[in-house]
Amino acid sequence: MREQALNEHEHWLREQRLQAYRAMLVAFDEYALATTQMSQMLGRPRTDTDPRTVDIGTPANGVTSARMLIMMLGPERVRDPATQLWERVYHSYHSLSKWRKAFMTGDDASAEQARADWSRLSQMGSFHAAFVQAATEAVADPRPSNGAPTPP
Repeated sequence: MREQALNEHEHWLREQRLQAYRAMLVAFDEYALATTQMSQMLGRPRTDTDPRTVDIGTPANGVTSARMLIMMLGPERVRDPATQLWERVYHSYHSLSKWRKAFMTGDDASAEQARADWSRLSQMGSFHAAFVQAATEAVADPRPSNGAPTPP
């Protein structure tokens, strides 16, 4: 009876982790799309009209929420890459927000500095790849979450 309960819990945990990993990937894709749209808007010459606002906060919050689930569900080998990707999103979000503020106020020097910071921080491919690899390996690993061998 106990062994069956443990197996059911492991199955439940595996499903919860898979959903959390999927949520992280979806939220990150939404964030990447929104930031691309925002940076393209800010890359154009400033006019007297306020440019259409792109919501980058909601997808950034989605990455944060997904990371929190991963932090609760683990395993450790996925927590670290999820945190590194989240940190990169967090810093790029703040840089892009500074760029938009400087753009809107016409502060060209600050806008250029913020643009340069965002360009440097927006290169998240290696962080995304590391998370995908860790999540894929964790999902493919047949061992229970405690690392013990799978019972026969």
